[in-house]
Amino acid sequence: MAIRPPDEEFVAIEEIRAAARRTLPSPVREFPEGGAGTGSTLRASRQAPREAR
Repeated sequence: MAIRPPDEEFVAIEEIRAAARRTLPSPVREFPEGGAGTGSTLRASRQAPREAR
């Protein structure tokens, strides 16, 4: 199962997420988005780029 057709190029992360929604089963698609435990690392990873601006 290919996530990205050979003729499709991604520019933004939302385009990758949209392709994943179209092609992957929900549990597979949600795993990298979910984080583990309390989710503190995931929150910190999402906050870091905002703070760098």
